[in-house]
Amino acid sequence: MAIRQVEKPVNIKELVLEESIQKERYVFRPEDEISEDDFDSIRKFIVKDPQGWNFLQLAYETSVLFPAKKEDLGIGDWTTVIIANEMKSYKDAIREGLPSIIRNYKAFFNLPTTSDLSAINIDINDMRGIYATLMKKVRRKEFPQAVLDSLVAYKLLYPSEYEDFGVNDASQEQMISAAHNAGLETGMRMAARIKILLPSFDIRTAFSDSDIAMHYKNFLAHKSQGQWGLVAEEAFSLYILTAEKVETEDGKLKVTLPDKFQSATTTPTLPETRRF
Repeated sequence: MAIRQVEKPVNIKELVLEESIQKERYVFRPEDEISEDDFDSIRKFIVKDPQGWNFLQLAYETSVLFPAKKEDLGIGDWTTVIIANEMKSYKDAIREGLPSIIRNYKAFFNLPTTSDLSAINIDINDMRGIYATLMKKVRRKEFPQAVLDSLVAYKLLYPSEYEDFGVNDASQEQMISAAHNAGLETGMRMAARIKILLPSFDIRTAFSDSDIAMHYKNFLAHKSQGQWGLVAEEAFSLYILTAEKVETEDGKLKVTLPDKFQSATTTPTLPETRRF
């Protein structure tokens, strides 16, 4: 029998990883994937150059991964002036990004209420107008990551208002198509937000386990290269995408992870639920 030649050495680790993800429904558990040193590197990256809203976005996503370590990120009062200025500029120029800014801000600071944002002259009617703009983009099948993230933020900030407007299942096919067309990395980040918006939708019917496996491989590569901004973004996406259930409750995400893979000889454990 002829032996087939392999063009390049087989990476056994990658084969095992992909088979594990496909057969065992791999679950991204932050505490298993990100060490204390990794977390400290992410923290240093976030606070090194706090310009623009992105640093607070990364801080928010990291706090979702590690809610008990939120205070350790070092997002303190020294950032309030920067954030206030950013919110003002978003109100004036990039209105649809404002819900994300306010959500991130509220995660770290005691903002009075989202209906009383007098410091930046925002009221509920302003937010309703922003949401109407977002929904117009949805109806026009415009689904960049920023729009999806603002929809998620609005759902967290104004759950009753969100239910009134609604992102129904009729939008999901267009959202998934946009995520597919965005490429793997951006597409996976978009998919995580779609899962939050449409919790009854099984994201794995649209994105294969091989897609998730590749996203995980990129996460490992970026971690080894010290690209900590990408590490935080990809960890958040993997955490959401591999969760059993993602819900919104009291303005926060409630993530339920599946049981860890059980062999025939182990005692099953209850699913892990985390609120933050």
